This record gives sequence, structure tokens and C-alpha cells, in this order.
Amino acid sequence: MKRLPLGEQNFDKIREKDLVYVDKTRQLFDLMNLGDYVFLSRPRRFGKSLLVNTLMEIFKGRKELFKGLWIEDKITWEEYPVIRVDFSSMPIFFSPGSLELFSEEFVRRLKKHGAEYGLSLASSSPAYCFIELLEGLHEKTGKRVVVLVDEYDKPITDFLSEPERAETHRQWLRSFFEIFKGNSDHVHFLFITGISKFSKISLFSVLNNLLDISLLPEFNDLVGFTESELVENFAPHLEAFATKLKITKEELMEKLRYWYNGYSWDGQQRIYNPWSIINSLAASQLENYWFGSGTPDFLIRLIQKKHAPEQENPLLIEDFQSVSASSETFDSYDLENISLTALLFQAGYLTIREAKVEAGGNFYLLGYPNNEVRWSLSAHILGALTTLETGLKIKPKALMLRHALSQGDQESFRSLIRSIFAGIPSELLKRVNEYYYQSVFYFFLNMLGVENVVLEQAGYIGKADGALVWNGKIYIFEFKFAREGSMKSLLDAALKQVETKGYHHPYAGSGKTIWAVAIGILFKSPAPDKPAVLAVDVEWKALA
Repeated sequence: MKRLPLGEQNFDKIREKDLVYVDKTRQLFDLMNLGDYVFLSRPRRFGKSLLVNTLMEIFKGRKELFKGLWIEDKITWEEYPVIRVDFSSMPIFFSPGSLELFSEEFVRRLKKHGAEYGLSLASSSPAYCFIELLEGLHEKTGKRVVVLVDEYDKPITDFLSEPERAETHRQWLRSFFEIFKGNSDHVHFLFITGISKFSKISLFSVLNNLLDISLLPEFNDLVGFTESELVENFAPHLEAFATKLKITKEELMEKLRYWYNGYSWDGQQRIYNPWSIINSLAASQLENYWFGSGTPDFLIRLIQKKHAPEQENPLLIEDFQSVSASSETFDSYDLENISLTALLFQAGYLTIREAKVEAGGNFYLLGYPNNEVRWSLSAHILGALTTLETGLKIKPKALMLRHALSQGDQESFRSLIRSIFAGIPSELLKRVNEYYYQSVFYFFLNMLGVENVVLEQAGYIGKADGALVWNGKIYIFEFKFAREGSMKSLLDAALKQVETKGYHHPYAGSGKTIWAVAIGILFKSPAPDKPAVLAVDVEWKALA
């Protein structure tokens, strides 16, 4: 059984060590023949760096690395000078004068690259040094230069919570890309990857011949794995995984689809996250591997900024279950007012569930790709809403909540609900309302790893706050929040509402136990001269 390429982004090492490699060279052949300047947007940890590295080895003419792969006998192998610019490995300085330090490091790397070709670069200006390198490589080798730019947008996205600094970095990058406009005679091929395309702020206006392939169906599987690729290339690992779990291979595949499949950029073909699936196969465990490694810090900061707890209507799960978008949505990048929907899509938290072609342009329905992403986003939003630390408090409580609901353990459920809200700082409690508590509770439900969590479930008359069908039980949830009155009146009103409005009627005849679950939140002062305190209680009632 071949070893897995766990964390390996260098194509030559994968081939030399005989690690598992999913052949993407047919798609790369199509990419190389599509145009001279090409751009691809994909989330982090999706194989972009390996893709860039593979392109580099093709253009270096290293045919021996491609023995047995599709492209081996499809091209005339020749060596081109290659410049690879990896902004993800560039140190981003947060101190005063950071841009000058960044520029110095950029120039140092260019000079080091030139020295590898026997060139001595004199300029200390990033733009002129790069031009000097282009001209020198072209003259020395007699061939135009291949330029590969990886994670171009990191100097911007790392500072999205600081618009002025992000704008300064955008201007720096714009100056860098302007080089290609006047030096195209020296460039054979330019390939750029990143998370986002900042077209609305004219970053790419200087490259008017840049072809964006991000949403082209023929390149949907350029990175990541299709299910057929997974089955064909990882068969022994899948068999070992299924054996360890004592389930069939078909049952394992169903679990893997639920956890890691579902990404799409054409609305039809579904793609597995390569980082997560390889880690899952390596550990033979179904875990969240993307949470800590694939989540850009800028996204969390943006969620915290745009959806702070004091807002009247915080985020709810349904805000991302089904989101409508147009092609223009994905280009809506204004540093002063960034579209959260566009950013969530580019970061991989939303994907295209369905694509429709209309007379006025393409129309898309977006949603969570899989359980891993739904869990991750819920955890991050909970952190933004409550300030609770994800690993130490949010995840353990979500797991205990799952167990309590699975077992129908009313006392444990009541204790957990109380502890969840008791851990929220008192300063936040003064500014929030019923929507806030609903948001916190339902994002915890969203982390249970259960598919059928339904919000605002339609009943006989009106809608319940939510419903959960799981493990032979049906839970109908109803929230009540007040700043005066008694807890008993809140709980009684919630249970009465579920029954009189028939929220449970859609589940009649299901054969499952149906529970009405009232959650009361009371935040009031015990006496006129005393500060308000939080009281939380839960009451269950079995429904016929």
C-alpha cells in the first residue's frame, strides 16, 4: 500500500517517494493551452500549491517525474525559465514600516532566484528587480519566462480588518502586476492562484487579458478529488479504514461523503476536500481536519466585526443553508464593505449547490458543502457570538449536547443549556435579545453532526422555532425570552404554543417519540436596586 502524501506540496518529492498521486495532468494540459494569463480561485488547503508545483516541474521539462502519467507522451518536453512567487510563505509584518520590510524580503528572494541562473540583480526596487529578472532570464536562456504566483491575495486578506493597510498592500500588488502589462514579450505563461478575486477594486484591471477559470465547468476538478478519483487511487486505504470501523466500504463511502464531499464550482460535479480526506484516511477517523488549518483568520475577524453579539438580529443557521447569488456576487470586493457571502464562498464555507443559466446571466444557489464545513462555521460564529473558546468550551459542550439528545436525557440537557448561557459574559447579556439566544442554541445544534436540523418548521398554524429528527426521536423547540414575569409562565406559554398551533402535526404517524421542548430565558432584576441576572430553564412534554 502506497504511503499517503500527508501535507506534501512538492510534486517531485511525491513522485520520488512513490506517494499516492491523483493524476491531474490532463487538466493541466488543457489549462496550459487555454491562454497565456490564467487565474484560479480556490479555498486554502485545497491543493493549489501542489498544482503550482506540478506546473513548475512540467515547464522545467522534468519528464522523468511524469512517467506513467497522462501527460507523459502528450507534449514536447522542453525547459523554460520559471519564477515562482509564493505569497503564502512571505512573512507578513505587523509592525510600523511593514511594507518596506515586505519589499526587502521580496527583493531578496528575487535576487536569490536570479543567482540560481547565474544572474546578479542590482535593483533594490521590487518592480525593477522583477523586470531585471524577467529580462535577464529571457536573454540568458533564449526562452520566455513562466511565472507562477501562489496565494497572491494573502497580503490583502490578512489585513481585511484593517482596510487602510489592506489598501496599501493592494496598491503594492497592483504595481507588481502592472509589470506584466509592459513586459509581455518576456512572459511565456502566467498562472495566479488565490482565495479571492478583487476585481471590483481594479487589482486585475492592469491584466485585461487574464482568464479566470474558477467557475468554468471543465476545471471544476482541477484541484480536490472526485469520488471516482478517491476510489481508484485510495482503494487500499479505504479498505483498511472500513475494516477498522467494522463497516462495509459502501457504508464508509456514505460517511465520507457526508463529512468531506460536496464542493462544487459548477453546481453539478461534487469534489472532496483533499486535505481533510487524506488526513481522515491517514488516521482512520472521521474528524474535523479543516477547522484549524483551512480557516483564514480574516474571515473570523470579519464575522466578529459584522455580526457582534450586540446586533439586534445575529446570524442564524438558515442565513447560509440556501443563499442566492449571481456571477457579480463573487466579484463584490470592496475593502470598506466586503460581502460576507462572497467571502464565505471563496473561503470554502459555501459552495455552489445549483447553477442556472438565465437570460441575464448565471444564477447560483449556495450552501454548506458538507458536515465538516457546517461544523466549522457554526463553531466560529459561536465564538463570535459568545466569546467562548472553541476547543475548551464550545466543542465539548456540543458533544455532550449530542449525547443528551441522543439518549433523551432531560436533566443533562437542562444542565447543559444552563451552563452554555451561564458562560456568556454579563456585559453581553445586557445588550442581547431572543434572537441572540436562538442563534447560540441552534449553532450548537448545527455542530451535532446531524443532518436534519430544521429551523422554523411549518406546522398546522405558524412555525416552530426549530425541529430535530434524530435517533428515533423528534424534538420541537420553542424559545421564550423576557425581561419580566416568571419562568413558569414562559415555559407554559412555549409548550402551549407548540400544541395549539400544531407544530408537531407534520410528524404525526412517524412512529417516533415526539417531544415539545420549551426553553425559557429570563433576564431581570430580582429587586429594583439589584442588577439583572440570567435564569435559564427547560421543560419537556411528550406529544401524541
